[in-house]
Amino acid sequence: MNLKKRLIIATDCFLPRWDGIARFLEDILPSLEKDFDITLIAPDFEGFYEEKEHIKIIRIPLIKSVKVGDFSIAKIANSQIEQHIKDCDLLWTQTTGTIASSAVNLAKKHKKKYLAYVHSIDWLLVKRALGKRHILKHLAGNYAKKHVIKMLSGANLVMVPSLEVQEILRWHGIQTRISVIPLGIDTTRFVPAISKREAKKTIGIDMTSPVVGYVGRIGREKDLLTLFEAYKRLKQDFANLTLLIVGDGVTEIKKELASDDTVHMIGSQNNVVPYLQAMDMHVLPSLLETTSLVTLEAMSCEVPIISTPVGLVKEYISEKQNGLLFPQKNELVLSLKMKWILEHPTRAKEMAKNGRDTVILDHEWSQTVDKIVSTLLKF
Repeated sequence: MNLKKRLIIATDCFLPRWDGIARFLEDILPSLEKDFDITLIAPDFEGFYEEKEHIKIIRIPLIKSVKVGDFSIAKIANSQIEQHIKDCDLLWTQTTGTIASSAVNLAKKHKKKYLAYVHSIDWLLVKRALGKRHILKHLAGNYAKKHVIKMLSGANLVMVPSLEVQEILRWHGIQTRISVIPLGIDTTRFVPAISKREAKKTIGIDMTSPVVGYVGRIGREKDLLTLFEAYKRLKQDFANLTLLIVGDGVTEIKKELASDDTVHMIGSQNNVVPYLQAMDMHVLPSLLETTSLVTLEAMSCEVPIISTPVGLVKEYISEKQNGLLFPQKNELVLSLKMKWILEHPTRAKEMAKNGRDTVILDHEWSQTVDKIVSTLLKF
């Protein structure tokens, strides 16, 4: 007799398209299988994904003519998912796009409990993704804000990664019960390189080349062009410098980065550990983040960190203790901090070791899993 709860996870972000939410779900799903029969509703992104044996996945077609930044929007598919919602015990959403919205509306119709995890402040993300010159930027952002507030206000519980996100939601009038569940990463998987030189050789980079790295989506809100300008400044002092970009996204930004033949762009990767291990520093120039899992992953690999003071990053990074911070869009300060890391290898190594200690102490993946599973089981 099957006593497992029937859990539906609705998300507008999932593999084979890599981003923070897809990575989170890929890691959390195995930990949920023991207690739940899981059905995942996700977009039908192009590419290969090896489906898990005990998890049913319903793929929703995309509206191919519509994109927000580098993000493709799924069709509204109420008829495709209604019976699944009707039969479930609990709905858990990860996003506020068309898939999650449809699932929530159907959950309300059939009087099902639903919970949400807020990975990002989506109305700000929409505005950043459209770009500062887009004519619909403010209109789309305001519509997204009203939509998100309405959607979250009806939830039985909203999970958030930080007190800052909780405060933002409260400020905008969301009075739903909120539970702060910080995200963590697997420190047994994200480990330091045994040899930095060998790590570079493994991914095909000159072992003597200092490597500045970035892992993540190539989106407008990530502001990779500030990193690119700082990198070009730094090359004046370090001729054999390499910029390693791991990720995919907006075509115009990729073209700009590819204009320099010392930039290695390798696209999205299922396993980013070898690339992080090859880096002499990881830079996050982002304008908008909540947790930034990739920053924690780089810290766990004992890679020196330079980041803008966004989201939770400004809380877990202490200047020159376990990382460095620089003002948004300031390529000069960024280049100086990148130079400091290369000119002070001993200090940078100590800083990176402290970074891993921070992750082990406060951002271990097992802590996240325990809190999420126990929360879901209460409903």
